[in-house]
Amino acid sequence: VQRPTLHNTQAAQARLCFEEECSRNDEAHCCTQAAKCSTFSSCPAGKALILHASDVVCNGAYCTEADAEVCCGAPAMCSAFGGCSADGKVLKKDAKQIACSGAECAGQDVDVCCMVAPVNPHTSNAAAARAAAEREAAHLAFLRRQAAKLRRALVRKRIDHYQLVGCSPHPNANCSGQTCYFDETCLQSPPRLGGLGCWAAGLDQNCRFCGFGLYPDCPHVPKCFEGDCHTWTSDHLNYCNKYYDLQCLGHVALSNEAIFRKYDASLAPGAAGSGAVGIFGRLPLVAVGAVCALAVAGIAAGALPGRS
Repeated sequence: VQRPTLHNTQAAQARLCFEEECSRNDEAHCCTQAAKCSTFSSCPAGKALILHASDVVCNGAYCTEADAEVCCGAPAMCSAFGGCSADGKVLKKDAKQIACSGAECAGQDVDVCCMVAPVNPHTSNAAAARAAAEREAAHLAFLRRQAAKLRRALVRKRIDHYQLVGCSPHPNANCSGQTCYFDETCLQSPPRLGGLGCWAAGLDQNCRFCGFGLYPDCPHVPKCFEGDCHTWTSDHLNYCNKYYDLQCLGHVALSNEAIFRKYDASLAPGAAGSGAVGIFGRLPLVAVGAVCALAVAGIAAGALPGRS
């Protein structure tokens, strides 16, 4: 889609096409990635964001209410919810008529979809213990799935951001066929290296040319989507967290409830029941860290597109 800044006459003049008539050679100057439905937050009552919102594009660089028909759909029903087994709960009898809060039922739907299971006075203690163990195992498996989706969505948001800007922290030939990378020091006052290479191909001030001509060498940066994160150095972990929000959640320094609250809220701002307690509140903190560490393994195995 056309870059939003081109509606401003002065900005358009700063991005003149190469020739009298624009062609595909001007795509990097004039166009930007269309926004993904995953950034849409205004679904009407009775609707929810579609399940694969990060794969569907809006009609412009930003999603608006006009994109509701594309980005929103019917919510999932509680009959599809698999997280009731915690604390001895079961699905409500009318689960087929109760809607979850999203296109797929998740941890925040426990109170909506579930009720306390009736107690059978004839059940022996041994049978009750087995049933409790089975419920806990099912709930743990549910948490693993939720944690994996949470991590993928967070990293996907950062990847979508770099696609919108036009360059990423990992150097590549995205700037009109020339190598560039996302360098936040271009925003410093004064910018590093006097701003040499910034505004690469007119994409964004943070895009800097590198590795050719008079421009600085391209930086050697760690890969964030390969290997076991538990073998990474602290610098490696910090880099991937800074630029991709990627957390190796089994790492002691990162296993805390505040992080989960922050991440859960960032996926569903203002949503009732969002936060770490909604998804992770029924497991000890140590168990939470172990569950979420599995999500990073899913990312490393190729769960996301756009691998560097």
